[in-house]
Amino acid sequence: MYGLWRHLSIPRSPCFVGMSREEPGVFEIARTVEQLWAFFALLGMTTAGDDDDAAERLEPFLRGSGISPKLTAEISRAVGDERDRFGAHPAFGDNCPLGLRRDRIGDGRFPSLDRPETWAFACGYEFDDQLAHSSAPRWLNGPALTAFTEELGKRSWSGAWLSLNSRGWRMEDAISACLALPSTFLQADATYLTAWADEVSGFVTGY
Repeated sequence: MYGLWRHLSIPRSPCFVGMSREEPGVFEIARTVEQLWAFFALLGMTTAGDDDDAAERLEPFLRGSGISPKLTAEISRAVGDERDRFGAHPAFGDNCPLGLRRDRIGDGRFPSLDRPETWAFACGYEFDDQLAHSSAPRWLNGPALTAFTEELGKRSWSGAWLSLNSRGWRMEDAISACLALPSTFLQADATYLTAWADEVSGFVTGY
């Protein structure tokens, strides 16, 4: 599963991320649209395996994205399905997303374990597990609902938002938490979150 990752009112640029059953959190796959196309091209060729026509079928898509089909095919054969080697593609260059780096050393705004300065703007799903570190925010190393309640009480809307996007929620509590956030903080997103809460609430009640 892949999508655009954006936090509300958090000083971080949006990026593209992926999720999988094998990994407990989200991982950064692209910081630009060009990188996103390169990622999916490598993924498509890897999935095609021994299908020699895969590169040819992807060629119009790649050329339209300004990416060399020949080079992409060569890199795909060299790295196989090892996602943390996709960064060898020149589309990623010196601005390689964290999820495609074998060394797992972060250099952008996506949070990483080796950079404590990024933790205050991170949510629990951006790490593989809770951070058992004394300087980590409460929502990264404790019950998310407790952290949310504390942040809401302090009128720390960003802290409440990051708590809401961390692990350990029951669906009923998450719905109540969504509705507790002030619309002035959510701005245009309030309508979408309220609609989601109403829809899910009906499902939970019916179930």
